[in-house]
Amino acid sequence: MNNHPKDTPGVIPPPLIYGCALLIGLGLDWLWPYPVLPAPAQYWVGGIVITLSGALIAVVLREFFRAKTTFGFHYPSRMRWKPGGSALITSGPFRFSRNPANVSLFMLYFGFGIVVDSVWILALGVVAVLITHYAVIPREEVYLERKFGDEYRAYVAEVRRWL
Repeated sequence: MNNHPKDTPGVIPPPLIYGCALLIGLGLDWLWPYPVLPAPAQYWVGGIVITLSGALIAVVLREFFRAKTTFGFHYPSRMRWKPGGSALITSGPFRFSRNPANVSLFMLYFGFGIVVDSVWILALGVVAVLITHYAVIPREEVYLERKFGDEYRAYVAEVRRWL
């Protein structure tokens, strides 16, 4: 197993993708506002989605902490406190999705789009999801398969990419 500092998936971090989509969406919304929901509904629905997103990412981070492994695209998948060790996380929300952090980010983004009631933000969220799905996740999966081998292939065979 290669745990060299350059041993990373080499992808654009999804938070950066969603952040760019959000900035463009906010700009378009400022120029051409196009509301979607009535005022009380947007806050309730968006707030619930954002809260669920926060709960999910908290559980995801707990699993990373329990496994003593890194969370971030610029770090190799290895245990922080045991150099050279590795940890493929398959517990918690990882039993249902290979990408629960991306699901949480997706929920946070769309929850915010609902709260600010912007069709532009919501539409660009679809673009961000597609970029993540087709440009980021496949490269991560190649990296993880190289890193964890048969263990990761067995995990992929049992757990869906999203939900």
